[in-house]
Amino acid sequence: MCLVLSTISAPVGASLTSLETTQSDGFQTDSIQTQGEPMTSESVSWPTLDSGDWPTAGRDPGRSGYSPNASGPKTTPSARWITELSDEVTDHPVVAADGFVLVPGETSVRALNNETGEVVWNVSGVDIESVSVSDGVVVTTEVDYSGDEIRAYRASDGVELWNVTNFEADATVVLDGTLYATRGEYLHAYDVQTGIQQWSTDINEDVSLGLSGAGETVYATGRLSESNDRDYLVYALNASDGSERWRFEMEGQVTMRPVVANDSVYIGSGSSARNLNTDDFDPKLYRLNVTDGHVEWVFDVNSRPRRAAVANGTVYAASGHTVSAHDETTGERVWRYRLPGSIDYGLTYTEMRALSPAVADGVVYAASERGHLVALDTTTGSEQWSYRLDGLATAPAI
Repeated sequence: MCLVLSTISAPVGASLTSLETTQSDGFQTDSIQTQGEPMTSESVSWPTLDSGDWPTAGRDPGRSGYSPNASGPKTTPSARWITELSDEVTDHPVVAADGFVLVPGETSVRALNNETGEVVWNVSGVDIESVSVSDGVVVTTEVDYSGDEIRAYRASDGVELWNVTNFEADATVVLDGTLYATRGEYLHAYDVQTGIQQWSTDINEDVSLGLSGAGETVYATGRLSESNDRDYLVYALNASDGSERWRFEMEGQVTMRPVVANDSVYIGSGSSARNLNTDDFDPKLYRLNVTDGHVEWVFDVNSRPRRAAVANGTVYAASGHTVSAHDETTGERVWRYRLPGSIDYGLTYTEMRALSPAVADGVVYAASERGHLVALDTTTGSEQWSYRLDGLATAPAI
């Protein structure tokens, strides 16, 4: 089921025409249709995004989770439309762009008309892991028993444009018309419009856990090949060739992909309570300097941070079954909100885990996996309204 409570609209993307190429590393790209250094500050406003766009997880390549010119419901909402789907929606977030809501499913990817919820196009027989939209192109990563793939579709009608076969992408991000994808220790860059590989490089360390991007830099997380008390890393990599700008080694597992905003990189860490074979590291939220990766502040949180959003001087972290607000400059916690449902379902984090928060116009929208959606005042954390969804939820998009 897909539920919409707020308005999302954007201009329609461009049309496209055909070519075929083979990647230098042996991965085959079939392009079906196409159209006929020193580190610096990364203050990025994402000017190409329309106020109603939410084209990727976290809205922008930096995963800020903030839509500065949009507005969602501020009072108890009613459903504008509900669309029943024939297959299960995956736990990966929906995205919105070009007037469509793109819904990843276990056996399909669909584009729904944002105003009506009507299915505009549907590609079946695919198990979608992620969806992003860039300049009229829908880029997906797909799971297949015969070999995972990256596929691109025309946003207006779902026509397949190109694919990269037998490529198991660990993490992806679209930045300035380029799709960056990691596979183990390798970082690959593809042109979004054509699928042509621009370059591929061996980072010589694992970069499989998460990707974000801002300006001329791609930020990756991974695990050190030689284990020690600082097992995990955050990398800043040059977006033009994958060369390393800086790295930060951290204690405990990386628990969220990097969030890049306002000259800073935010990252979470902490040991798994169920993993008895590793050292115990308390859950923490870090703010790193974007220029060289040094620690600006670190804050001990109640549970491992899974996602975060950054807006107007505040960091909103989803940890366990809570959402907390932190001063962007000091890291000091301003407020904390526990999502509803704890009495009904207990405090099992796998059942009550908070999803990625979304922020717009003075409101934080947060949801739990169990389907509790709330709107919180950004300043005080007070609940503005709550809405109970039928079934499990995915992260909200505004």
